[in-house]
Amino acid sequence: MQTKNNQGFTLIEMVSAVIVLGIVAVITMPSLVGWMNYTQVKQGIAQIEGAIKEGQRQATRLGKQCQVTIDTANKRVTAQTVDLENCLLSNRELNNILDIETNDATITFSGKGTPDNAADSVYIVFMTNGTDEQRCLVVSPGLGIMRSGRYNGDPATLNSNNCVALPN
Repeated sequence: MQTKNNQGFTLIEMVSAVIVLGIVAVITMPSLVGWMNYTQVKQGIAQIEGAIKEGQRQATRLGKQCQVTIDTANKRVTAQTVDLENCLLSNRELNNILDIETNDATITFSGKGTPDNAADSVYIVFMTNGTDEQRCLVVSPGLGIMRSGRYNGDPATLNSNNCVALPN
């Protein structure tokens, strides 16, 4: 009885494995790109929300007005008090592939943490490459209550009613 000596894979087996892996990669690539876009937009709105909340807390803690500024051109979030003291522990910079639209680039919190906005302040973060993923943040006047969600509408026409809460 002879034993067969296996020393590796044949060329046909190797080519078949590469073809199968290629097909799997082509099928999963759109899902991966969509997930990456979703993650970038989600992180962008989280940075804006975190900066605004921090500015509100610092205004209350310091007992001074704190002005949070969203620079849509440079994609930066900064904050300072009236005597130029920094309200944020660190400035925020968003990824260059994101875009920001807002109807209120500057929001000022009083020493009690209430915003000065007369109407809802709406902030929208979306991808510059035109994907559908859009996230929004709405800061209401009075108490400064914030809500975030998915923006269902054209970013050029800001409306707080288009900011729909995401299901839990």
